[in-house]
Amino acid sequence: MDPHQPRDARRWFSRRVVADPDFPSGRAVHTRVRGGRCVFLNGGGRCVLQKASSPGLQLKPFFCIAFPVTVDGGLLTLDDKDFRAGQPCCQPTEGGPLTVFDTCGMELRHVLGAAGVARLRRLARRRARRRS
Repeated sequence: MDPHQPRDARRWFSRRVVADPDFPSGRAVHTRVRGGRCVFLNGGGRCVLQKASSPGLQLKPFFCIAFPVTVDGGLLTLDDKDFRAGQPCCQPTEGGPLTVFDTCGMELRHVLGAAGVARLRRLARRRARRRS
């Protein structure tokens, strides 16, 4: 962590638990924001939890591991473009050669499981055939 980041774990998460059906548990505790940014982002805009968990992601909250894949109102989607602003690793390229399965495969497996990703791939292929 950078020197400006709080070391006290009580300052990392909101104390309020809120009902949120998009979370696997149906409840959410949000990470705190300091200066308009997640408390876990260092001065370079990188997640210190990701660095500390390497090679796995055991320390990161569910939706942080899933980023930029998210669930909003029960719909699987990519997170809001404004939220990703300035994060080139998470910017889709319209009409680019890679699919969401190429760029977000690990995140999709985290959210949907292997069977869910397989089903989503079948749906995507079916939709692509209909468009052609």
